Amino acid sequence: MRKILFLNIAERLEQVVWIDGIPTFEPDAEKRTGKRPVFLHFDLWNENIAQLTKQRPFPTPAVFFEFEPVRWSYAGQRVREADVVLRLHVITTTVATAEAGNRYRDKALERFDIIDALTQALLGFSYDDGIRQAGTMRAYESATDHDHGEVCEDIESWVTHCRDAVGCDIPQPTTHPLRLGIGTPGK
Repeated sequence: MRKILFLNIAERLEQVVWIDGIPTFEPDAEKRTGKRPVFLHFDLWNENIAQLTKQRPFPTPAVFFEFEPVRWSYAGQRVREADVVLRLHVITTTVATAEAGNRYRDKALERFDIIDALTQALLGFSYDDGIRQAGTMRAYESATDHDHGEVCEDIESWVTHCRDAVGCDIPQPTTHPLRLGIGTPGK
């Protein structure tokens, strides 16, 4: 389930592009043509910020996925379900400050525009492949980085109710022709 969530949410966030200098969720592939993606890197969280003191090993803005512990319950027939909390670490860089009168104020506050576009992309997102389902994504918690240098790590937490039937035998459709008759059954 975590792999499915990671891949599908990353694919959804790849639809956030720069339009007229503003990060914008654009689900229409044709309208995204020629537009620069906002998020340049997706990965699983591994205390990545600590690595940045040595080097910047990934391009920014980046999104790192951290899964909170999942507490599964069983719905019967080997189907499990849980509310999955996903923390998205949104990594941006800037040396600008947001103080009044600073000519780079917009650049310093751009990280919030990026988070707004991420929110626009995920609100209402759901997934169902017939085996695994993730219900509508719901914003859960936002944590703003107030202790940063040139790298900001803002965390956006989301929750979705997931059902996972990967352990079940998938019913196969029948291929017998359907015959309708008029009259008495069996004649």
